[in-house]
Amino acid sequence: MTVARSSPRNAPWWRPRALRRQLVLGVSAVVTVAFVAVGVVSVLSLRNYVTATSDADLSESLNAFSHSYAKYRRTQNVTGPDDVSTIGQAMLGFSDQTPGNVLAVLHNGKVTGSAVFTVEDPYPAPADVVTAINAHQWHNGPPQTMDLGSLGPHRVETRVVDHDNLLFIGGSLNLANRTVASRMAAAAALYTFALLITAGLTITVVSYALRPLRRPPTTEYALARIESEAQRMASLVEELLLLSRLSEGQDLDVEDVDLADLVLDAVNDAAAAAPSHHWVKDLPETPVWVRGDRARLHQV
Repeated sequence: MTVARSSPRNAPWWRPRALRRQLVLGVSAVVTVAFVAVGVVSVLSLRNYVTATSDADLSESLNAFSHSYAKYRRTQNVTGPDDVSTIGQAMLGFSDQTPGNVLAVLHNGKVTGSAVFTVEDPYPAPADVVTAINAHQWHNGPPQTMDLGSLGPHRVETRVVDHDNLLFIGGSLNLANRTVASRMAAAAALYTFALLITAGLTITVVSYALRPLRRPPTTEYALARIESEAQRMASLVEELLLLSRLSEGQDLDVEDVDLADLVLDAVNDAAAAAPSHHWVKDLPETPVWVRGDRARLHQV
């Protein structure tokens, strides 16, 4: 009697038959999931930070708007509703407003005066923007996001003042959205680079570790290098994505660094990426100490 044996060729196409391939794909999948999770959290944190920063700037601009409006009413001796013919012109001269801000004064829910501030001269709000503002029932409340017609998305905030008048201010989100999009693109490129390095090191480690009856001493070192490179990439992504440090950059972590150790790590990384090349390491016996940021020096 002949017993039929299953052949490896009958295995599903998605199940690797080689042990090395299984290990490489498994490690790569875990690293990929980790990087994707870090990326999602980083982008969400950045978006929340940008929103909080926009809201803080919006509150400051609303305070300046309220001060200018109160000064206008005192100067004009206005005790009732604003004169539509003068309030709009006066608002074009209000100070301490950021380019992209939209100001409006509403009386009984209707816009009586408006101004859009740019890097050049301010101008009255377009008709579609006025229509969008009039379409809402405004009250005192926290900032919210809304679309102001041709001016695009804005974070808006309102404040009720005397005589049924309400102050409306909107801060443009175009720059903030572009900032988030550019940081997402940069993070995606950095994650791709980190995954390529990790994949190369993983293939090298697995190839050495699976050699019969031999476990090279470089295996533990290469695994440690994978971990250290992943930590360094995470630090770079954090520095790139945190908008709070975009203006001044991340502070240097100055410490004693052994240059010989840095050179050894760099050469070993290069050897992992190009195993067909012959690498010669000629390093001094004693450490070469310098003061600096280890991660920045390694990046250079």
